Amino acid sequence: MFFFLSKALGFLIQPLVWIVVLLILAQLKRFAGKRKRLLALALFLGWFFTNPFLADEAARQWELPALADEQLPAADVAVVLGGLSGWDAQLKRIQFHASADRLWQAIRLQKQGKVKHLILTGGSGKVLHPEEKEMYFVREYLRTVQLDSLVWFEWQSKNTWENAVNSRIIVDKLSSSRRVLLITSGFHMRRALACFRAAGYDPIAYPTDRWAGQRKFELDHLLLPSAGAMAQWNMLLREWVGYAAYRVKGFAQ
Repeated sequence: MFFFLSKALGFLIQPLVWIVVLLILAQLKRFAGKRKRLLALALFLGWFFTNPFLADEAARQWELPALADEQLPAADVAVVLGGLSGWDAQLKRIQFHASADRLWQAIRLQKQGKVKHLILTGGSGKVLHPEEKEMYFVREYLRTVQLDSLVWFEWQSKNTWENAVNSRIIVDKLSSSRRVLLITSGFHMRRALACFRAAGYDPIAYPTDRWAGQRKFELDHLLLPSAGAMAQWNMLLREWVGYAAYRVKGFAQ
């Protein structure tokens, strides 16, 4: 039930949904007297949630500071969270998203000897296609490019809490320590850290594909609307609501 409710809530909190609802209300006779205010609010929300500068500032407050490689404490195991790829059913092959930076940074750290073992965790987060287990496809891809050595895979998890719980079995086989290098996207790191702590780990944050880079005061970044900014807000709002929900459920600490 929690899984399905989270998917429904993820849809309802999207800014575009709010804007569309306001525009629909503005056309109803019942709200004729409030039409101008509803349209003005829809216009303001459209500007606010498509402004790249504001989206970056929100991300800057949420994302955790990144560590340089030379600052990393020693860890036997790195756990990489899923959500970095999808399955192209038409072409019958995996396709990677921007969040695939999680995977490529993890492989680099292993090749450099920063960690001994990698655990890639993530099943299907889809309601309609639960059979599409992400890390199963990632494993097949890494085998074709001969990068699967010393990599462990877990593909039964449907969310971040299950990532943490299911990975514990593998971590306990590989190391006597609960210290792990936790690798996920910057926007997702706070919730991931809270889950892994609640599951008994001593995680070290290694955020990747960060949004909050160097602050920019360029005119296009300050003034021109961007669909990417709204997509960024969608992810941030989902993380904030997800973090709160996990705290309520006891999945985070």
